[in-house]
Amino acid sequence: MNWLLYCFLTIFFYGVHDIILKQLSDSMNATVSSIIINLSAFVCLLIYFIVRSAYKGQSMIYKIGSGNLILLLIAGACLGIATITFMKAFVSGGNFSMVLPIVYIGIILLSACVGFIVFREQLNLKQLLGITLSVVGLLLLFKN
Repeated sequence: MNWLLYCFLTIFFYGVHDIILKQLSDSMNATVSSIIINLSAFVCLLIYFIVRSAYKGQSMIYKIGSGNLILLLIAGACLGIATITFMKAFVSGGNFSMVLPIVYIGIILLSACVGFIVFREQLNLKQLLGITLSVVGLLLLFKN
C-alpha cells in the first residue's frame, strides 16, 4: 500500500475513535476510558505483531536502544494523556464539531512548525496557503 492509502485508513480509524470518545464522554470516566482504550490498542497491536512476525518468519526479538525506549515511552504517555484530555474536552461541554477542528488544526500547525524547524522540511506556497486557510477556518468557528 502507498502512504496516501495509509493516511485515509488512519483518518477512518481516528474518526471512529473520536466519535466513540464523544459518545462515551457523558457516561464514562475519562481516565478509566483511556486505560481501557489503550489496553485494547495494546492487545490489537500485540496480535498484529505476532501474526506479522509469524507470517514473515521474522524473529519477535528486536533491539531497542535506551534512547529509543525513552522516546517510545514518552510517545505512549502522550497518547494516554491525549486520550484523557480529548475526552475531558467533551465532558467539559465541548461540541464534537468544535473540539475536533480545534485539536486537528492545532496538530496541523504544530506539525508544520516542527517539520520546518526540527526536521528541516520545506513548506511550499500551496502548503502555507492550506495552513493559513485552516487557521482562518478555525477563527471563523469562534465568530458568533
